[in-house]
Amino acid sequence: MSKGEWIYNGSTVFEGTFIAQQDGSIVSVMVDPDALINNPRPGRENDKIWSIIRKGLPPLNSPIQVTIQLQGAKEPRSIE
Repeated sequence: MSKGEWIYNGSTVFEGTFIAQQDGSIVSVMVDPDALINNPRPGRENDKIWSIIRKGLPPLNSPIQVTIQLQGAKEPRSIE
């Protein structure tokens, strides 16, 4: 995937439930209206073209840290 911007679309609330949290769909490479952040690149509607490059990945269920930075922001903020 090329480097670049992503789209923050904010997910939805249905019957008092925040859907991104319920489904675990926080950042999506595929079009997902319930994800907080979506991929704007060509091919986002085709789930057959995306694959994982396994080399260098941490083991399954390892804790990770994701940094989300507002474009133009001076420093990223950490949310705990």
